[in-house]
Amino acid sequence: MTGITVGTHPKGAAAGPEGALVGLYDSAKLALVAPDNPSVFISTNGRGANAMAYWQGLAYMVHRDSNSVSVIDLANRRQINTLAVGGMPWGADAEADRLYVASFAENAVNVFDLVDHEPIATVSVTSQPALVAAGNDRAFISHLNGSISVVSADGALLDVFGPVTGDDAFGIDIDEVRNRLYVGSRNAKSILVLDSQTGVELTRYQLSIQPFALAFNSATKQLHVVDAVNNRLLTFDTRTGEQVSAHFIASQNADHGGQGLAVWDNTIYVAAYDAGILEIFDGGECAISTPTPTATPRQTATATAVRSPTPRPSATPVPTWTPTATATRTPTRVPPTATPTRRPTSTPTPRPTATPTTTPSPSPTATPTQQPSIIAKIEIVWPHGGAPVSEAKLANITAHLYEDELLNPVACAFDQPVRLWTTLNNAPARLTAIGQPRQVKENGRVFTVWDFNDIDVSAANDPQNVLNFFVTVDGYATRRNIWTHGADARTHSPQQDTPSDVTHNLPPAIDAKIEIVWPHDNAPITEAHYANISSILFEQDTLKALGSGVLPRPPVRLFSSVNNGINKERQQVPLGQPRVIDGDQFDYLVWDFNDIDISAANDPDNHIYFWLEVEGVTSATNIWTHGASGLTMAPEQDVPARSCR
Repeated sequence: MTGITVGTHPKGAAAGPEGALVGLYDSAKLALVAPDNPSVFISTNGRGANAMAYWQGLAYMVHRDSNSVSVIDLANRRQINTLAVGGMPWGADAEADRLYVASFAENAVNVFDLVDHEPIATVSVTSQPALVAAGNDRAFISHLNGSISVVSADGALLDVFGPVTGDDAFGIDIDEVRNRLYVGSRNAKSILVLDSQTGVELTRYQLSIQPFALAFNSATKQLHVVDAVNNRLLTFDTRTGEQVSAHFIASQNADHGGQGLAVWDNTIYVAAYDAGILEIFDGGECAISTPTPTATPRQTATATAVRSPTPRPSATPVPTWTPTATATRTPTRVPPTATPTRRPTSTPTPRPTATPTTTPSPSPTATPTQQPSIIAKIEIVWPHGGAPVSEAKLANITAHLYEDELLNPVACAFDQPVRLWTTLNNAPARLTAIGQPRQVKENGRVFTVWDFNDIDVSAANDPQNVLNFFVTVDGYATRRNIWTHGADARTHSPQQDTPSDVTHNLPPAIDAKIEIVWPHDNAPITEAHYANISSILFEQDTLKALGSGVLPRPPVRLFSSVNNGINKERQQVPLGQPRVIDGDQFDYLVWDFNDIDISAANDPDNHIYFWLEVEGVTSATNIWTHGASGLTMAPEQDVPARSCR
């Protein structure tokens, strides 16, 4: 997935070989996002950009506030014509030299010939026409009263389907090869599949969310659906009716967003109204991220609903180093739902505690840059007996290992030790368990998973506590996700550690701790684009910092991941700059990471996880989570792209 900033309030979207076409509502400009080229912005003479349509090198921008359509020549980057339409035009689509525009306030559909841009007819339809899906010889118009109007290419009203269950119809698209019409009902939380010739209901996808824009992908026979309330892009296999993926997308705004969705050449474009960006998905991504359809828990536990309220974090402090500054308060997530598809929710930001006395275990090796890369993802956490977070004592955890981001699994006989690490609040990670391999079969694919059974999660019974889990693989530079488990919504504000002493030699084992995150200009999380981050290295299990005279000064890297994603490759990760702090009793070193991109957290549904690695010495890290909102996230379990070999 790629995200590109396009400007304030992108609303409608269309696509063609020239790229994605995004209408910016406030400025009424067209953002042309072309492959491998900078975005181009084209002005129009209309007001209020609503829907977008494309046909043979021309873009059509519907203007709600000026009752017009701008015709834009994409090759020459300019507007060449203006078409007059009815009051408050909303949806539009173009196909086979025809443009259909739904005029919401006039209960009409305007039909234009796109050869000469002359009007063919103004068709009176039932009330509240909204969105449009055009076919070769007719168009289908959804109505908020639940009806679907069928208008011919010569401007005749052919039929009226419905009203559909829920008495509202909104998102709409067509599969002309199979004569199927897909209609979303937000009130009924469903998608109806109709025979496009007769209007007969063939089947229905019952959802747990409100569907907004729909787009059929003819290359994959998949239907893509925007969930503007929870900011997700859902994908369904129309041959089976099964949901095959759910991807988090940038903030939409359910009142005004959720309408900018387009597909071209197996590429999916989603306009995020609130976030001001266009997100681009390869159609293959939506086919790979497949949820597990049925429960396959280990015998010692069952999947449980882990319920956790969502905190509301506050702004971070101004960027001036002081020993007692208060750190950013941000939410984290908790796992899973009552099925193997995990549904983590936000939990409080960790607060520092005294470092535990657990015996340290190896983390990075002395030569990490020479290690091959592997991906290790925690996929599910199963509290025993279905207990809630406040009562669960033990849980089973399962992780997958992948060779690459295409989700190709490791070899069936992969035998390197797989380690589970845990952090409690802001304390550094400690080794918790060694995984036990188990071969499974899901969706016809055979692969190996690693189980960590009977893991102590009782610390999370205290609502002040939060546990973070991650997995590493011996001998590999492990790219990982972070899984967080906790139960209480109260936000905790950790204090920075104050070194008790210094060590004048590089110790054999280190606790590497992020101490503070400083957004530039004290910007709030939803606006800050960059931050400075400071960390301290301690002799493990102490608060003895590295003294200013310690040589050599070890390289320290700052890793990060977003939501349920994994971190970047090591060579793409920034190195910290050592700096001496002049204390009253002794001088010690801190490592600074300046101008770190935190713009992903501008979307209140995103959370950025930070952690450290110290090269050339055994080290353990804490986990720092940065985000602006505690909204529930619902990542799906990954299923490998193929069987193991």
